[in-house]
Amino acid sequence: MLTLPTPFESDLQSNDTFLIPLIVIDSESESPIYISTVKGVFDADIFWEDFGLKISSIKESLNIVERKFKINNLSFDLSNYLVNGVRFSDFVADKALLNKPVDVYYKTQSCKTLDDCMIIYRGRIRRFNHDHKTVKIQLEDLTEDKLSKKVPISKTGFGENLYNKDHKNMPIPIVYGHVDRAATIPFISPNSEEGETDIMIVPDDVNSGRGIVMEGFQPTESTQNQNLYDEEDINPLFIYKDDYFQVLQKYDESVLQAGIDEDNAANWQFDDDTQYELLGGYVNVKKLYSNLTAKNPPANNELQTIIKRYPNGMKILKNPFESDLESDNYLDTLGFGVNFLKPEIHAPELAYDNDLFLGEVSETTYTANVNTNYHETFAHVPDNTLAIDENLPLTFITGFNPFRSFLHNQPEAGNKSRLQWEVFSWLLRYSHIYNQNYANPNVTFIKLPSGESIKDEFKYKIWDAVIAKCQGGEQITWYGNEYDILSYNDVYNITGWDSCMYTSQNQGVGEEIGGDRFRANVSSHICPQMASDWASQSSIDSNAFQTVLDDVGLNDLFNQYDGYNSFHNMVYDGSSELKPETGAKVKYPNFWLQFELVPEIRDFLGYGYISASLKNDNYPSENTKGAHQDGSNEYDFMYYNIFDLGDGEQSLFDANLYPQFSPVNRTGGSRAGNRSLKDVDFISIWNQVSIYDEVNYQDVIGQHKKYFAGNSHSWDNGDSYENESLANGSSYSDSKYNSGWFIWVKDGIYSDVFEQHSPTVAGEENPEPYPLLEIPANTLISSTHSGKYSSSHGSVKRGFKYEGVASPNIMPVDPEFITLFTNSDSSTRLGLVFTFKDQDVSDEIKCDTYFEGKIINRFNEEGTDTSSKLFKVGIGAIDVFEDDDAFDWNTFDSAFDEDNVDLISETLTRCANEGIIQYNSLTEPLSEEDEDTNPQDSFDEMALVPEFHEVNNYNAMTMMYKISASSSGVTAKLSTEIYSIGLVQYVIFGGALDSDMFVNIKGRTNTLDDIYDSESGQQYFKYTGEATSSYNTEEEYQQQTSFIEKPCDILYHFLEKEVGLDDGIVKRSSVEVARDNSMDIKCAFSLKEEIKAKDLINRVCKDTNLFALFKGTSDFSFTALKTTYGASDVSSTIKSEEILKYSFSRTPIENINTIINVKFKVDYANDDYIGSTGWVDGYDLLGNGDSQSRIDAGLKGYSYDYLGLDREDKVLEVEAPYIRDRGSAESLRDFIFMFNCNQHNTFKLTLPLKYLYLEVGDIVNFNTLIKGLKAYGEDYTQGNTRNGQEIYPFFIINSTNKKQKSIDIELLQLHNLTQRFNCYKGSITRNRGKYDGVLENNEFTIDDWGELEQFLLGAKKYFTNNQKRVSDVNNDGYIDNYDLNAIGLLGNNESMIGDFNQDGFVNVTDIVQLVNNIISEEDFNEMYDVNEDGMVNILDVVALVPQILGGFE
Repeated sequence: MLTLPTPFESDLQSNDTFLIPLIVIDSESESPIYISTVKGVFDADIFWEDFGLKISSIKESLNIVERKFKINNLSFDLSNYLVNGVRFSDFVADKALLNKPVDVYYKTQSCKTLDDCMIIYRGRIRRFNHDHKTVKIQLEDLTEDKLSKKVPISKTGFGENLYNKDHKNMPIPIVYGHVDRAATIPFISPNSEEGETDIMIVPDDVNSGRGIVMEGFQPTESTQNQNLYDEEDINPLFIYKDDYFQVLQKYDESVLQAGIDEDNAANWQFDDDTQYELLGGYVNVKKLYSNLTAKNPPANNELQTIIKRYPNGMKILKNPFESDLESDNYLDTLGFGVNFLKPEIHAPELAYDNDLFLGEVSETTYTANVNTNYHETFAHVPDNTLAIDENLPLTFITGFNPFRSFLHNQPEAGNKSRLQWEVFSWLLRYSHIYNQNYANPNVTFIKLPSGESIKDEFKYKIWDAVIAKCQGGEQITWYGNEYDILSYNDVYNITGWDSCMYTSQNQGVGEEIGGDRFRANVSSHICPQMASDWASQSSIDSNAFQTVLDDVGLNDLFNQYDGYNSFHNMVYDGSSELKPETGAKVKYPNFWLQFELVPEIRDFLGYGYISASLKNDNYPSENTKGAHQDGSNEYDFMYYNIFDLGDGEQSLFDANLYPQFSPVNRTGGSRAGNRSLKDVDFISIWNQVSIYDEVNYQDVIGQHKKYFAGNSHSWDNGDSYENESLANGSSYSDSKYNSGWFIWVKDGIYSDVFEQHSPTVAGEENPEPYPLLEIPANTLISSTHSGKYSSSHGSVKRGFKYEGVASPNIMPVDPEFITLFTNSDSSTRLGLVFTFKDQDVSDEIKCDTYFEGKIINRFNEEGTDTSSKLFKVGIGAIDVFEDDDAFDWNTFDSAFDEDNVDLISETLTRCANEGIIQYNSLTEPLSEEDEDTNPQDSFDEMALVPEFHEVNNYNAMTMMYKISASSSGVTAKLSTEIYSIGLVQYVIFGGALDSDMFVNIKGRTNTLDDIYDSESGQQYFKYTGEATSSYNTEEEYQQQTSFIEKPCDILYHFLEKEVGLDDGIVKRSSVEVARDNSMDIKCAFSLKEEIKAKDLINRVCKDTNLFALFKGTSDFSFTALKTTYGASDVSSTIKSEEILKYSFSRTPIENINTIINVKFKVDYANDDYIGSTGWVDGYDLLGNGDSQSRIDAGLKGYSYDYLGLDREDKVLEVEAPYIRDRGSAESLRDFIFMFNCNQHNTFKLTLPLKYLYLEVGDIVNFNTLIKGLKAYGEDYTQGNTRNGQEIYPFFIINSTNKKQKSIDIELLQLHNLTQRFNCYKGSITRNRGKYDGVLENNEFTIDDWGELEQFLLGAKKYFTNNQKRVSDVNNDGYIDNYDLNAIGLLGNNESMIGDFNQDGFVNVTDIVQLVNNIISEEDFNEMYDVNEDGMVNILDVVALVPQILGGFE
């Protein structure tokens, strides 16, 4: 609000006031030109000439969204007629009017002097046009010329002091705030001493004499204080070589190792270790010579650098495909086979999070403290969040061997082994690779119910259907008689009731069984109709399929290996006529069981068959009919799932009641003879159902029926003699227990069925990949085939044999551990691979690489043998192909471990006894006393990794866990935690000083040269407002500075020091107000490209809540859009009765943003952003107003439905180039969202001249409603709440147009821009929490659980930071299945109160977790509110203790 001269302000109160424009041209001269519309304005000696003055109005506006202030350039017209023989245009020659200063005033009737008048504009004449009638003059305000200049104002010039000619006449950067890796310019120092050349690396114009002073250089957190170099050095300089390499202040010979083809590191020694020093705001690189010999690295244009390279990915090392290996043998240095485990990894990103990581974890992993405590977060192997269903009695057993001695592999030329058998054989060997999620194994061996059980269940299903139909009034004809079958008493009373279908034991009523009356085969071979349906489901051309079917018949379908109709050619390369459509895959046929119904049942029910399978993508469509193999006797069929799948389909049995084995780890295997495999053992999940509970299938179904077709058993034709029955042959004494076994593929295998996994037995082979084959979910594959490889192989062998034992070797179910194993034949290991970004590095002449990080291994004492054999963790190297993410095994040493560097090598006895074995090179070395007290905090030296003798010779690092060789079986059971690992590389570059250079620095600071005295006599720093301090010595006093980082302070300093505005033009009072209202946002940037000063100011303001006001009077001030307002902020009240005109509108709905993310922290080498805040939405800040439970409870919240928008309609990403810290970026993000989350009311008013004092940025209100009219139904004279947001009765003026008779203004209604809602832990939907600090009585909902489940499945693209925060319900730092379970606990009022760790007990561990929650000052978590008082504090501990002491009832 303007302060007006008293006479002027007094006159404005009158309705008769009128304004007279007064113009003073060339006001700074001794003879100004005075112009007005009225002659003789003043009684004094100033005489005003009337030249017919016409002056434009003064318009000012504020774009609140863009934070830009705009003022029009004033213009006026004068009469150019002759007056006393002189025209006004004649003054141009006399006074040279262009660029002369002009003052413009408004005068009222009581003004006697210019001091009584209101100054409205100060500028200079920029344009002067005239003819004989009129002169047109355009003014520009006095500061515009300075604000239009380009900055930085200092340039390198063209002098000889330039180090690099590419830097000619380039801007010297400007740096404000705390900037890591700020841009620099190198100069040759004019102060070099004899025998040296100094190069100044300058981040700002510190040597020009303009008084530019830096606060100081800064270290790098990831390398400082980690024993990587001299702790006295901060090493702020970097050179850029596709990455930032930190230049050491002192050359470090201690890290040098002998180079390639060298005996020692002596070739890399120098007489002087100085590389650079830090002087007065710049880096001084010293080139030192002795005669012509280089005494230090810079003298050779070399620099020794350090970089800690963090991985960008972590994965499990898989077993290689045989073709990946150069040798036929897959043996380690000990000469036995190796098998790599495939456990899941929990939070892999946390193995390499770091200070530059900035919380950029994946969308499915989150840790609350990743930014500040990355040394405390870790990846965990295995993923211990994979919960086991406690309702399933799962047990681990060893020694599961489901094979007979024969398993053939890829056929040789001329042999016609079928692909169907290859799938079965391969799944037998590699089922374990799909079962690393113990809770949901994918490939399971299951023994189906006996034939008698299936037949009996079928009979009951048939009679159930008969009873239901008879109860509807019909009768069935049976043996020539009609019966009312209304219950099973009626069924049991009729003769031959159990002869309702054809079986091998009971042929039905007067019928003999035929070969087609019973079928047990794959669905594609039951009958022509089902075969065609299977082909259609596999996207095979129906005409082509029918042609082949007519040619060869169903019996011989797919019976060749390489024929035109072969299954092999269909799924290998699509060369078969039966190839699937482009993009589709052939579906492995599912097992099908079918019995034909006797005519009496068929005629009564209308069904000819009863069938069972597991319904999946192979299942025939509804119009498919059963038939004999030749297509005859076609009828509808009754269908049932063999097991209940929970899909709504009728079923026969509960799978949990039948034996199931799910292999999870292959522990042994050997080869005997030509392509013969035996003794392949697994550790397996067993459901504890005995295999001895079922009768023999053989007696029920019979033997030697065809499976996968084939009617010729000549081995020369390549036709395996395969069994259509579920039984093994009668020659096996164990057929009772080895009949009826199937492989059940539960979740499907949809990509590369023969995935490239290495055999664990030397010489074992894998089939070639079949890219067009998939195994759908719920596919059953018979495990009781007969078959052999070729005619020379000998007798027929069958594939399944598991006798079982009375007391199997049971292992405890423990998903928290992996099991390493070694014996004389094989070794089971864990291999981890960490990938790195490829570096396009040049001029590298030496590289010494060390491993740094922390690895904690926690051993299970019961599962770890006490042995002198060694547990080892080693580091090696490998390459990973970028295209397909496969491993290049040719870069891995042939022995798989020969070149590894051991980080850990301890006896299993020590591992078992101590429980924790670790490697830790992250922390400082401890004293002997501390190390004895805290062995987990012990320090290890970094390990040299010689394989990385170049920065980029490998793109991945391996970490191998294994046990040393043992003739007898040795086991170790453990979990491993991996913290902030990386490679520390000391790299010497040639041509180093020609590289782009950057520094860590705190930029411009306020020195004692710029201070002011307050009225009390206290001295303050001018640009920060901080008080100066007194010191004991004058030197200490003179050295004090005040760091400039608040946006208004930066701009204040910039305007005077860089733009050159005179002292006093910037209103200090407005800076002080802006400083108080700047939302704690800090700005930091390095400006290396030219930009107009005014554009820079506006852009900095856009990253804050500030506005820079460039007044027409040449004053400069700041204002801020505050987040909250009160009555004290109102500068004027507009009386509604005085308003001359008005209109209401609202900001466009298009301006609303529904979700926002802010990108920040510019990488100045790549001109890209490396920081991101994460998303925020309206539910985070105001509560979920779309939640039905909140609506029903009458609670407030933000509703997208209210706005007619979807949550993801208006997603906005904002770039903030002048912010580098996360806190500031998040403040900006929330501010932008809250300002744009609802429409604002906007008013246009015309007011009388008495309101001439109003300015853009003023806050006003109204005394009453204008003509009693509400704006869009809202009373704007009092507060309201709209869509969860508080609407103030205050308005900001964002436009003024001051004219001689009135003033036009535009107003925007202000909203509360603060967060009103804080959701509880577990309220993922943001449905439950505190609103305006008040505890809401609202419940958790099933939607909270569902939202988190979707996030964990990777299905939530815009999962906000706040959702991630409240998802960590159990406060362990991660989001995982434990949190999912905890949400269920929050929503279950009957859950055990106090069982915070969900172990089923309330004990001292829950007390510890509760106390930790209180100490950590975490957000309110209702789970810990034991006494239900809305707070978590010591009273909850008091309430919990009696439950523990007295037991929980």
